[in-house]
Amino acid sequence: MMKFFRHILKPASLLTPLNSAVFWYLAIINIISNCATVVYSHGWFAILCMVTLGFITAYIETAFYLILRWKPVQIVYLIALAIVYNILIITEYFNVLNFQTTFKVDIIEILAETNTIEIQNFADTYLQPGTIVLWTAVILLFNALTIWLSILLKKKCPVRIPLLLSLAGIVIVGIFLFSSVFFYNGMGITNHSSLSRFGYAFYMWRQKLQSIETVRLICKNTKAEKVIPESPDIILILGESASIYHSQLYGYDKPTTPLMQKRKDDGELLVFSDVISPGDATSKTMYAIYPLKDVDDSPLFPACFKAAGYHTVMYNNQYFVNNGMNFLCDPELSDILFEYRNAGRFRYDMEMVNTIQLQSAPTLYIIHLFGQHYLYKERYPEEFRTFTADDYDKERWTEGQRDVIAHYDNATVYNDYVLNSIIDKFKDKDCCIIYISDHGEEVYDIRDFVGHGSAPHSPDISYQVRVPMFVWFSPTFSRPDVADHLKELTDKPLITSFIPHTLLDLAGIRTEHFDATRSIVNSQYDGNRHRITVDDIDFDK
Repeated sequence: MMKFFRHILKPASLLTPLNSAVFWYLAIINIISNCATVVYSHGWFAILCMVTLGFITAYIETAFYLILRWKPVQIVYLIALAIVYNILIITEYFNVLNFQTTFKVDIIEILAETNTIEIQNFADTYLQPGTIVLWTAVILLFNALTIWLSILLKKKCPVRIPLLLSLAGIVIVGIFLFSSVFFYNGMGITNHSSLSRFGYAFYMWRQKLQSIETVRLICKNTKAEKVIPESPDIILILGESASIYHSQLYGYDKPTTPLMQKRKDDGELLVFSDVISPGDATSKTMYAIYPLKDVDDSPLFPACFKAAGYHTVMYNNQYFVNNGMNFLCDPELSDILFEYRNAGRFRYDMEMVNTIQLQSAPTLYIIHLFGQHYLYKERYPEEFRTFTADDYDKERWTEGQRDVIAHYDNATVYNDYVLNSIIDKFKDKDCCIIYISDHGEEVYDIRDFVGHGSAPHSPDISYQVRVPMFVWFSPTFSRPDVADHLKELTDKPLITSFIPHTLLDLAGIRTEHFDATRSIVNSQYDGNRHRITVDDIDFDK
């Protein structure tokens, strides 16, 4: 054994992997998978890192291949590596092409929280048979060309070139490790390699799962008290993928929200014109609008309501107990936060709204709709089909795009009906209803793209982070001073992360974590702070 290792550690033997077609094949697929981020990371140093890390990784993988020696084992090992890298390449470039992002923890969260309906909707939107055939053909051609190129490079390329690039990879890894150990700054190493991107994403996933234990403990021990005699019902409606650019309330040229528009015209509805979400995906937003500060060092607002004596219920058509890794899916935490939650999904939001039971005690209601989440044509019943592809500009959009836009606008019409029905349900209660969407949505508005989750790489971030928001007070609402105060803020810049403090203030609940400067119904509200959204983007710069 010692003789074997002395042999492979000889200087001449150390160059052996570089003289192999296997090395060149692994180097190429490593570099191709690493370079998915080059779409939005154009710096020369980033590209150098992606290339050299590809070489050093391929060197290590090839050395291990040679150590195995037995041909059948080598073949199985090489096939396994090829499969892994092809999956990485497909995953990374699919995400880059469709969502302008590489693999991140957000994608794991979305996958963990996805149900069969969403999987089917996703497949219908992005995995049409023609698309699958095209991707299969591209992958087969890519591998054939890679094998041919690796054989050619083995014959034509001097060994000193891969040697220098591999040594550069070692130096760069050393720099990254040194910076990480001594300066606690990894210099973005996890972004320069597909393997490290996936590894880091799963590491962050585990960290988030562990943080739920901390959240449970904080919420279980939360203390809060009522400081006013009034106890109005508080209703928070969370929409999904609602775009202000397709809302009649915000000037859209089609009647997509006629019922809410009428309420606004009648003076019932306070519509806020400049509101953004802290995220461009539902998971990101939930982690911003439920905790009073950060999710792992402050309580979630329903825990404060419950501690102060409010009844707390949730009607949710998106998150369910034991169906995902989000804190809203944790069964123990759910019992701490709520007296009631629905157990299953409804095909249409109105079916869920019909199950809402009004409580006699002061109650916090959280109603999380499926809203306008894709597949848009599945979000509304046939009787709400208002628009067709023929209603849209044929010179601006293709027929397929116009069909998608029509479905989205029809889903918006149905959402308008659902919201109106919720208001009608609570009209005789002493209550306040606040509606916000989790994030916005692009629907071929500014490019050939439909969806969300890629705001930093959009030509205009507004389409994915600007959201509709309105407030409705019942005729018997016991705090008219609040309504008067909010009328002055309808055109002010707002961000929906103020929601937990605002809801507590509306109910007159105080806890040590309450911050009056973050409550829009409070005279101490600080409206001058800049709004930070996706990936620490300052929206107000």
